[in-house]
Amino acid sequence: MGNTLTRKARLTIAALAAGASVASAVGAVRTKAAPALPESGGEAPPVDVESILIPEREHRFGQATRAAMRRVGLSVTAGQLAGLALSLVPDRPRLNAFGAGLIAPGLGHLATGRPVGAVGAAASLPASLTAFFSTGMNVAPPLAWVGSAVHAGLRNRTGRAVSPAVPAIAATAIAGAYGVEALRRKALLARQQEQGAGVNQYLSTVTPPLRGTDAPEVAVAEELDDVELALVRRLVDISLQEANDWSNYELIDQFRESAVRYSMTGNMRALQALQYARMPAFRGYVSEAQRQLILKHQQPLVWKYWFWENLWGNLSLNPDPMVRQNIMLGGWLSTTIGAYERLTGDYRFNEPDSLSFVVNSRLSFSYSYETMLAVLADQFEKSPYGLVACEPNWIYTLCNTFGVAGAYLHSKIHGSDLFDRIGPGYVAGFQEEFLGPEGLTRAYMSTRTGLSGPSATGILTAAYQRPFAPNLADRAWALTKGAFETRPDGAVRLKSGKGVFDPGNYSTNGTYGTALIAGAMREAGEEELALGALAGIQEKHDVYVNDRGWLQVEGASGMAHAEVAHSMFARKGTWLNLMSKGMPEHWRTGPLLESVPYPEVLVGRAVSNDGEDLEVVLHPGSGSGRRTVELSQLVPGRRYKAQGAVQQQFDADSSGAASVEVDVEGRTELHVVPA
Repeated sequence: MGNTLTRKARLTIAALAAGASVASAVGAVRTKAAPALPESGGEAPPVDVESILIPEREHRFGQATRAAMRRVGLSVTAGQLAGLALSLVPDRPRLNAFGAGLIAPGLGHLATGRPVGAVGAAASLPASLTAFFSTGMNVAPPLAWVGSAVHAGLRNRTGRAVSPAVPAIAATAIAGAYGVEALRRKALLARQQEQGAGVNQYLSTVTPPLRGTDAPEVAVAEELDDVELALVRRLVDISLQEANDWSNYELIDQFRESAVRYSMTGNMRALQALQYARMPAFRGYVSEAQRQLILKHQQPLVWKYWFWENLWGNLSLNPDPMVRQNIMLGGWLSTTIGAYERLTGDYRFNEPDSLSFVVNSRLSFSYSYETMLAVLADQFEKSPYGLVACEPNWIYTLCNTFGVAGAYLHSKIHGSDLFDRIGPGYVAGFQEEFLGPEGLTRAYMSTRTGLSGPSATGILTAAYQRPFAPNLADRAWALTKGAFETRPDGAVRLKSGKGVFDPGNYSTNGTYGTALIAGAMREAGEEELALGALAGIQEKHDVYVNDRGWLQVEGASGMAHAEVAHSMFARKGTWLNLMSKGMPEHWRTGPLLESVPYPEVLVGRAVSNDGEDLEVVLHPGSGSGRRTVELSQLVPGRRYKAQGAVQQQFDADSSGAASVEVDVEGRTELHVVPA
């Protein structure tokens, strides 16, 4: 960064970068409302997606967020003023106790000489806020506050008088606290604006990756090594389990970060990076594993949590898991379906009613890739934040990014208008409502209160944003680079990582966050940093191949293993190219390795170089021997040479398919070309 930066700016950037390694393990502003998007086919409002600088801010929060804060502030203040008035009504002790309880939880009990009740009432509010934050239980805080006030009034059977001094002192103290908080926020805004200016000074020197001459060509990378093959075994075995078999998943809860839906989409994204970067000419168990995971989303365990969230968050009994405020299911799933279509050309999940969520014999809800996104598009167009709720009241930037990525892929594949309806408002809202003056991305926000929390740089979403919002992705990349250090021995490692939250099992194993950063660095072409992060995992944790042939990182969740796999399988620009370019013509139409017997045979690499040939590397998965592999997309009736096969020549049948026997003894190459 050089000596031109102030010390405060350098410290700010270091804090942002260091925070990235922590925030990436968690699952994390403008002056006018996010623009309403036009009807389909209209011109979207212009959004700058090139500059990575932090926009200048006159306020800490965007207009929609400030409006929500004002609403809740006025509501609470009105309730407290009403409580103050009720507490002063003459000769009405029960009403006085109730009113005092409205001023502050527990004050009604305290004012009537019940300290134990006061402690219980005061404790109920943070407990209710925990439920509010963790499960979207919006009714919990008002019920706890008002309920404790009602309880104070009912308990005051003896008619103990409430001294007017008690509510008056409390109200004065609260008013004073509001004044102090206003001054604190004003000072904080000034500090954050100064920090943002310093960070922008650094960002102005950065050349974003994957642009111009740095944009990578679509190409297949090197073959898998033994460690990567062990990761493939793990992901495929778990993905091919029976639909109702949840062994090898952490079944802690379905409301928060450890929910199985995130493990499944994590496995899919890793398999999709594997297929695109290493074996685009193979279908077999890699494609089948993705299909099975998409179908597994129909299992009740995956989606029935929504009935409860909708009940206590929206006071609604509608069990439909897609119709409202549930982008954390539909958004994540849509991205993986879109990538599956890109890789395979299989559009079955875009067919009407291809996914069905069955409540009982009389009630079910059917959707497709397109109709899931159409529901989300309606919500995006109505949202003043530009982003939509992932669960009642709560917006999460990560879930929204996957929803937008799914729409982007659908528009690329099917020519729909879904991305035009969703994308521009998302980019504007992300910049203007979810980016602080100092450069911190807000990981989540309450639509009803404006409460939010930062996630440092947003590195979690970078790879999936870059095709349509490169500025958001590249800002995250630039700031996260500061999370690395060069040791005296020359090794590049993350400054932190061990002890960071693992959302898959709620442990402090640092594998998940480290792998996320490694994947983001590899996507951006920062190979040395990616390898340094991955090496750090091995330094800090016991890593081995278990008796099932799976790679195991001691203490890491299944979700963390999927991120490790993703960061190891992918290469520079994997998701940028997969999303924006898809499969080149010679990959789409060239010969395919259709299937191999699994787990007897593992595929290390498969690619068609010119649309005529097929290069494959095979490994024994469960013992060496002669195996039959299936080929497809050959020219019907054409004769082919098969170097590495038992029979050196064969003819494709009338459908362009053929079966070839191969002696798989250790690493085995198979090269098929027209004879």
